[in-house]
Amino acid sequence: MSDNISLTVIQTNVSSSWNVYDKFLFFQTLNDIIIFPIYFYLYLCITLFSQISVLLLVIFKTPVLFKDFRIFLINSSSLQIAMCLVVVFTQVRILPNPNSTGYLFSGPCRFVHKNACFFGLDFFQLVFDASSFAIPATLYYKYSKVTNINGKDLSRNRVRLILVSSYFLSIIVGVIYVITYSPDESVEVSNETRKQFYREYDFSRYAEVTGYQTHFWSSLTNNLNMLSIYIPPVMSIVFIRFIQIKLNGLKHLFTDKTAAQAKKFDLALTIQTLVPAVCVIPVYTSHLVIERYQFWFMPDFEKILYIMLSLPTAIDAFIVIITITPYRNAFLLFFAGIFCYSKPTTPLPPSRRINNSVATSLF
Repeated sequence: MSDNISLTVIQTNVSSSWNVYDKFLFFQTLNDIIIFPIYFYLYLCITLFSQISVLLLVIFKTPVLFKDFRIFLINSSSLQIAMCLVVVFTQVRILPNPNSTGYLFSGPCRFVHKNACFFGLDFFQLVFDASSFAIPATLYYKYSKVTNINGKDLSRNRVRLILVSSYFLSIIVGVIYVITYSPDESVEVSNETRKQFYREYDFSRYAEVTGYQTHFWSSLTNNLNMLSIYIPPVMSIVFIRFIQIKLNGLKHLFTDKTAAQAKKFDLALTIQTLVPAVCVIPVYTSHLVIERYQFWFMPDFEKILYIMLSLPTAIDAFIVIITITPYRNAFLLFFAGIFCYSKPTTPLPPSRRINNSVATSLF
């Protein structure tokens, strides 16, 4: 009789534990397959709307005098559109193992090809690196223009060099990805990840697990990619400060209105710098701590990581539209026409030269 009671208790405990396991597995899969995709597709619509609007405004509404500045805006917007598409395409979750890092994909890439998700994530990292350094590159161009305000315009080669400099880190990391790629490495990572997380995830619902084992090259690329998180905000703040100091020394060249518009533009650049810093640095730092000390109390944190990495792409375009006067006026005028709302608009002031320098009242 006692043995039968013990057996019943054991069976009840096992059944209860499996119920908890099944519930956890269900909600994890529900989050990845249904809940998170809702966010990603809303993010896709908002980002494409804002970034395509910026591209059209930059192409058709940028004054001729600022054609070089237009190149930097097109470069930044194009990178952010590419980042948005790849994020939605992959929808990755990082799974840290003792000897490797696995990637679990729940995006549409799982319906394309077994390697589409893996190469898509590598491409995302390269685009993210270039996009992060695009803002400091734009600010350095702005600083170069301010320092040569009474001299000759920057040469085309110098403008191209400043633009290409934002891709320097991406090129280095891309070369390492190519020369160190090994299909067998992903197989080993997949086996370790499945063994480590077999209770947490229904792997049949995801793309094939891929990733990198822990070795010199993977550590090197991780450290290089880390530079794109922490270095660009510092560079941007330094350039913004240099620009402000230089403009303060040139106050006698500008009218009060021009000076006010220049301050407004500096504020926009500061916001563009702070948004990625606020969205990315705290989350990525937390990711490093969790990965280092293996805290498992936030099972969805690794999914939120890539959400926050890409979030600035949805915000940045609206900053450009709001703070650059010709773009804002054209944007509001377009939608006023769509909704049959008419309001007298003040014509844009023509570009003018004051003491042999181009006025910046357009910004």
